[in-house]
Amino acid sequence: MFFKKKIKEKDMLNELKNNSEEALVQLYNDNYTSVRNLVFKNSGKEIDVEDVLQEAVVIVWQNVKKTDFVLTAKLSTYLYSVARFIWLKKLKKTDKLDSWNENLSQNSSYEFSSFVSSENKEIILNKIDKLDSVCKQLLVSFYFYEKDMNKIASEMGFANANVAKSKKYQCFKKLQESVLSSYSKSDFF
Repeated sequence: MFFKKKIKEKDMLNELKNNSEEALVQLYNDNYTSVRNLVFKNSGKEIDVEDVLQEAVVIVWQNVKKTDFVLTAKLSTYLYSVARFIWLKKLKKTDKLDSWNENLSQNSSYEFSSFVSSENKEIILNKIDKLDSVCKQLLVSFYFYEKDMNKIASEMGFANANVAKSKKYQCFKKLQESVLSSYSKSDFF
């Protein structure tokens, strides 16, 4: 019996850029368990896992092929982040987001929770989704996964936690400006 050689992380981006079917299959298989856990923990079923993961793999593949794409974290972390946003959108469509929102309200930091109430989380999530990939990943890691700055700095390739904090502040300001360009401050405070 022969086993196919697994594509190494450092070679995966090039393989995806070259439309390697093996790379796409490996990306799907390598991330199946983490996406399954995400979906199952949040009211999902097996069919949802497959839909979310397939859509996430396609989005990652399309983004990797863009000339201006820069990966600032592990590919699996990026794919998980994309899958998480896809699942959030599906939850919003099916009104299963209420329990998710309650959980976020209890676990978010003061800065974020003072900016986001339960009524406007959908607006904020849509605005986060439109940020560049670095800001999106950083804000999601900090506010939703509640990772500390040292871990974020390490995962995203920042020099240290202070650089990550500075970038988080910049990203939060971008998010705030984006939201307030479409809505008045009184809608949120």
